[in-house]
Amino acid sequence: ANTFIQLNTITIDNELLLQVTIRDVSALKRISLELEKSKKKLHIFLEQTSEGVSFMTIYPPIDLSLSFYEQAKHYIENGFITEANQALAEMYGLKNPSDLIGKSLKDFWIGDQEEMIQSMMDWPRANYRLDNKITIEKDSNGDIHYFSNNSIGIFENNHLVGLWGAQRDITDQFIINK
Repeated sequence: ANTFIQLNTITIDNELLLQVTIRDVSALKRISLELEKSKKKLHIFLEQTSEGVSFMTIYPPIDLSLSFYEQAKHYIENGFITEANQALAEMYGLKNPSDLIGKSLKDFWIGDQEEMIQSMMDWPRANYRLDNKITIEKDSNGDIHYFSNNSIGIFENNHLVGLWGAQRDITDQFIINK
């Protein structure tokens, strides 16, 4: 079952011929199985970690030649969650990760859009990698939370197409230290 056989009929100079193609697909099958194993391990990790993890897709992608201001604005207007884990859903007072799909920063941000743009300009300035950026956000019940965020951008053809993010709820720690 590691061989693929394909039969085709072709006509050359009015003569009907049979073309047989035989391919060894064992390497492709092995790669596919390894990829599936890797996906399962990643899925288990994402579901078991206490950090909220998400992938935000940016569509259309952000042209990196734009000013930092325009990049931040484009991200806020065109970035939306396409993957999320259970821990992230719970941080926002939701029962299921699917409740986060399609949400954007605007759904959780406290403050106006100009403040959001100014805050998000840190991201292109840091080459699309943020470590422990503190944000103040609201959950689905309107309760305020302090999050420590880490994120890294994903690029294709000199455009930002998305970002992986992980965050921890540090609300209790933040209030104690105040």
